[in-house]
Amino acid sequence: MTNVKLLQKDTITLDRFWDIANDLFHSDRQVGELRDSCTEDKVNTLLVNYLTLVCEHCDQLTTPDTEEQFYNDISEYVTCHRYYRSNMQFCVRKMLSLLTYSVGCNESNLGLEFDMLDNDTREQVNDSITMNEKLIRIIGWILIVNYQSDKDAFLQILKDFNGFETLAGVLSNYSRISHNSGDKDPYITNYSPYFELFYELCKNYEFESTELDHVESQLLEYLFESLKVVPKESNILNFMKFKLLLVLNEQFMVSQFSSAEISHQIENRFFIKMTENGQRFQNFNEVLILNFNREQDHVLQILMLKVLYLVFTTSNTCGKFYINDLKLIIDIMIRELFNLSTVKEEALINTYLRVLYPMILFSSIREEGYKRDSMSEVLRYLVGAEQTSETTKRLAERCLVLDFFDEKCGSPLITRSAAPYILSRENSSQSSVVSEIDSPDSPDSPTAPVDRSRSNSSISSQDSKGIHRKRPPPPPPRRYTQRNGSELMLSRTKVANK
Repeated sequence: MTNVKLLQKDTITLDRFWDIANDLFHSDRQVGELRDSCTEDKVNTLLVNYLTLVCEHCDQLTTPDTEEQFYNDISEYVTCHRYYRSNMQFCVRKMLSLLTYSVGCNESNLGLEFDMLDNDTREQVNDSITMNEKLIRIIGWILIVNYQSDKDAFLQILKDFNGFETLAGVLSNYSRISHNSGDKDPYITNYSPYFELFYELCKNYEFESTELDHVESQLLEYLFESLKVVPKESNILNFMKFKLLLVLNEQFMVSQFSSAEISHQIENRFFIKMTENGQRFQNFNEVLILNFNREQDHVLQILMLKVLYLVFTTSNTCGKFYINDLKLIIDIMIRELFNLSTVKEEALINTYLRVLYPMILFSSIREEGYKRDSMSEVLRYLVGAEQTSETTKRLAERCLVLDFFDEKCGSPLITRSAAPYILSRENSSQSSVVSEIDSPDSPDSPTAPVDRSRSNSSISSQDSKGIHRKRPPPPPPRRYTQRNGSELMLSRTKVANK
């Protein structure tokens, strides 16, 4: 695998390690060769030799207090080199290939019946898993450092060269290898770069159903089961899992509502896994509400609202929130709708309103009359504000005409005459959230929460509780465009009339 001469483990020091690395990259012979003809074969050799060097000696050169600095240093060292800068696409593709190989080896090894193996074979299998985990950790650090310095170009490489499939495989490997680790997960730090990269990739691009097939149910189950109800600041890695679950739900929603043909549609495995277990459902929504009350990032706010939309428009989940949690959500919505700018933050306001409508209509908050006056006040403010857009006014009016407000607020506002509301997917400018939400002007506004499909067949299927789910009709096909992550996510909350 390598041409570099490795030292015996008991002779390596940090200074000696860097001497070997410098010899590898800066020898006169190598520099001359690279200057004359920087072929992919030569770049491949240097990269593999460097990764092998780090794999061989990383355990000796790190302690719990120094390992983060070490891995950051070895990553910056290689990603800043001229050969890497001029061949970044090839280097990333090579590391993706090595990841696929390591994950495949681990999957085969973990699938063995250890009780049937002799001691020598067990030792070989364990050594193989250990070496693969080292390589996965090292490559993860290099990739995240590369991303931090070349965000757009790096993500485009991942998008173009099966990065989604590879990262999904790496995280599935994490779920398999950490399955029996308990609360003290020794592997999580190895995979934190992959959580961040996968989140950023999903935030910046929309993926087809065939690509989403690589998100294994086992991974989703593990993410749900290992999620803890703790503040973001106290457990950043736990928050990474939460963010990834949110953005995967977004991907499944967009894929479902973007597929014009039934054969290409995909079930929302996020929602299925969240709702098939009552404890899992409650735990995730406790984490959601905790962060919903504190999060300032508009992208994450929209992602959380999309989960709430699904919950409040699905027949077997719309009544499962505790009343105190519903009251807290109402308090947050009132606060945000008063504070957000109707000009600069219109997309986020509209998303809040699209979720508020089914929440009032279908959840048990409708029986409480909680904060009715305050909700009416903020909705009427949005309707009457001079700079409020027509879309925001319609969404606010749709909420105000609900029976919930009749008792205290007098006659409902008169809305415009009903007219067809057409979703536009031009330049990805509509939201997966609103793909299933009727226009305030639509004559077909929902009167009951819907059932959601659990299969790709045209026949309605049953969920884990025996409730039949019916597939929603597909909207017009979207037109894909790459965008900045925040811009793309916010744009998915917009709709347009034709």
